[in-house]
Amino acid sequence: RIGVGTVYNHFEQKEDVLQALLEEHRAAMIDRFAARPGDAEDFATSLTQRLSRTLAYKDEHRAFFVLVMDYGLMGPTTAAAAMVLKGRKLRADGMQRAGSALFAEAQRRGDLRSDFDAMHLLRILGGIIRAFAADTIAEGATFASRAGEIVDVFLGGARKAKRK
Repeated sequence: RIGVGTVYNHFEQKEDVLQALLEEHRAAMIDRFAARPGDAEDFATSLTQRLSRTLAYKDEHRAFFVLVMDYGLMGPTTAAAAMVLKGRKLRADGMQRAGSALFAEAQRRGDLRSDFDAMHLLRILGGIIRAFAADTIAEGATFASRAGEIVDVFLGGARKAKRK
């Protein structure tokens, strides 16, 4: 509902608008991922709660996130993302810092393996989230409803549980 000329008073080109939108959403997702009073002490439950809040944000802005996933802007750089962003880099440092700090603390407490770098674990979790995203969109499910499954796969892998 804003005239194109008005938009270009604030942004030189459309890629700048996209960059600003991505930055705004990134900041909101970092806020959703942050620990809250009342979050569980148990690592798996706490991670599920934090991830559920973050994914709920994606549900609230689903059309935007489907668009950016199509362009590969929420994961590793693709040719389409590079073309749209014209060589600009997205700032992922805040989310990476929050996630790697959580994982480093979990490693110190013995909740996660310590023989992996916390950033590597964060990339693995991101890959699992992206893997679930396509099915979630196709099924019309919510991203947040998949948080428990995502954490289960991340923490337990795909191996069938052994009977006790």
